[in-house]
Amino acid sequence: MTAGELVFAFNYLKEATDLFRELGEQADLTLRLTMMGNIQMDLGKLANTPKQARKHFAEALELYTQTLRLSRMVQDTTTEAQLLSNIGRIYLALEQYDRAVEYFYAASQLYNTLGMEAEYRQCVFQIEQGMKLINQL
Repeated sequence: MTAGELVFAFNYLKEATDLFRELGEQADLTLRLTMMGNIQMDLGKLANTPKQARKHFAEALELYTQTLRLSRMVQDTTTEAQLLSNIGRIYLALEQYDRAVEYFYAASQLYNTLGMEAEYRQCVFQIEQGMKLINQL
């Protein structure tokens, strides 16, 4: 998708989240907020300048953090693990490797508890990559 298409999708989802929030539809709200965070993360990767990238990553973090609170409130452990992993990816992109490792570790523990082996292995790989980057500093 192009940046323009992502912005269009983001605005559409923002309208939907307002509606789901008003209706009290937590599951639908959580899904849309996660999608909005994903779009902001993608926009950060597509950004032309580091400043623009940081702005989009900050927005993604805000959306993921908000969604993380909701997922914990409704005890949606799968979504919680996915969000922790997504937050870890943002911290990797921001070169905050210690924070990234913390989030990947938390996600890995949930994935392991849930029996989601592929996701668990991916988090372990991300932890290893983050540790290598920390050791290079």
